[in-house]
Amino acid sequence: MKAFKKLSLILFSICLFAISIFVFLITIQVIDSEELVSIAETLNEYAAVVVIGCILMCVWTAFVTFKRSSRTSADNGILLENEHGTLLITKDSITNLIESVVNKNNDIRANNVKIEFNEDNDLIVNVVVEVKDSTIIKDISAKLQESIKLVIKKSTDLDVREVNIKIKDVDAEKKESSNN
Repeated sequence: MKAFKKLSLILFSICLFAISIFVFLITIQVIDSEELVSIAETLNEYAAVVVIGCILMCVWTAFVTFKRSSRTSADNGILLENEHGTLLITKDSITNLIESVVNKNNDIRANNVKIEFNEDNDLIVNVVVEVKDSTIIKDISAKLQESIKLVIKKSTDLDVREVNIKIKDVDAEKKESSNN
């Protein structure tokens, strides 16, 4: 696929260069527009269709290539830029941070973590957890939300807009039975 991208970009660049040269030569009146029309008339109709088709394919390929590469970064995480360069923080990295926060608490176990970015690059976190039956859900969820926001802000400098917690299950604590 990389070879295809390179070839399409080379063809696209050559086409743009040739068009630029023709426009420049016509502008400074080295080539008369009537001469260009006569050259086009001498070409076979099929050759003109093939040349125009190739140009359009090069433009389309370049457009699709650039569109895919920018979308891939957004799909994998968030791309941050500064004067020193760029930084891609992947969704997997953020998910691992969140899971580490959840797993630090013995009363909670993460089942599923999903993250999304809104149009302002703010983070929306959705966590599905299981809790022990002795856990006060309101208190533990508030602490978990605050901990996740704090760790994400400290580690990545991203703003967390929402931390949504879904309690999937309440696990009953297993008591050890004494042997008589």
